Amino acid sequence: MPGSLRHIASSSKGTSRLESVQFEFFRLVCAPEYAVLFEMASWESLVLRYAIVEPCIYHSALAISALTWNHYSPIPHWYDPDTDAKSVAEYATIQYNLAICRLNARLDSSMLDRDMTNLTILSALLFINIEFLRRERASSFRESFILTHLHGATRLLRDLQFRTRPEPGSVSQCLEIGLSHIERQAEQLEGGMV
Repeated sequence: MPGSLRHIASSSKGTSRLESVQFEFFRLVCAPEYAVLFEMASWESLVLRYAIVEPCIYHSALAISALTWNHYSPIPHWYDPDTDAKSVAEYATIQYNLAICRLNARLDSSMLDRDMTNLTILSALLFINIEFLRRERASSFRESFILTHLHGATRLLRDLQFRTRPEPGSVSQCLEIGLSHIERQAEQLEGGMV
């Protein structure tokens, strides 16, 4: 990944120091994990490319980063003066809500073409990742959000495939592979909830 990508998100107007650190952690730790999880090297660059240009993916990345960091190395005392978050879970929820708001704003201002469909599917996959990482929520409550995102992404992907078949190596094909991995993982981890 070119070094210049690292600076775009962290130097953008209004980005706090914590956001810069969280995005850097996402770039170095979380994004490469997608390539491993989905067994496709292009996933790392895909998720980073979208995180840099799409606010809904950027805020999802911040939520995933904070939750992942806390998973690897629990943070007992957390405070973010910019969001007034007093815990990692609260910070992640704020970022998750911002991601949903930014996605809704994009959906309201755009036609649902291939690019917008791809963005929506990618958002759903990242939202599923956030839900898996949010351990403080009751399992059945979390499962309902996972299922909502999973079914929505699956429907959008089927609609996209109905219109045109994804080209090998395309964003749509990466999303198709990622979604099938998530479906299998959800079935295994949640005892067949899908």
